[in-house]
Amino acid sequence: MKFLLGFLLCLCLLLAGAAWGAQHKAQPAARPASATSACEDAWRAIAQQHRAQAEAIQKQTSTLRALLTMLRSDAGIARESTVRDALQVDADMWESALVGLQAQAASLQTLAQQEETQRSALCRK
Repeated sequence: MKFLLGFLLCLCLLLAGAAWGAQHKAQPAARPASATSACEDAWRAIAQQHRAQAEAIQKQTSTLRALLTMLRSDAGIARESTVRDALQVDADMWESALVGLQAQAASLQTLAQQEETQRSALCRK
């Protein structure tokens, strides 16, 4: 009888310990507030850097666009056909480079937006 009572007591303690352990394992360990804040600050800084790079590229493309307009204008008034053709080829080349720069700026803006919207989720992992 004492043996059976001891066995049941051990079994109850074992089940209670397993239930307690399962409850604590199911809850993920939360990061300290300072670690989460530092993580979010880091992601915020990265997003700001990407925005700044995009703005710098956009300013550069504006300047290059003005020069491209001047180049096309010069091509239109050139007297010799070889010079006119060369200027037109140069203008086309610069146009394609500007399209690439504008795409890069748009990509950086999108990346910065994604970093801002996903910052909290990235810092909880």
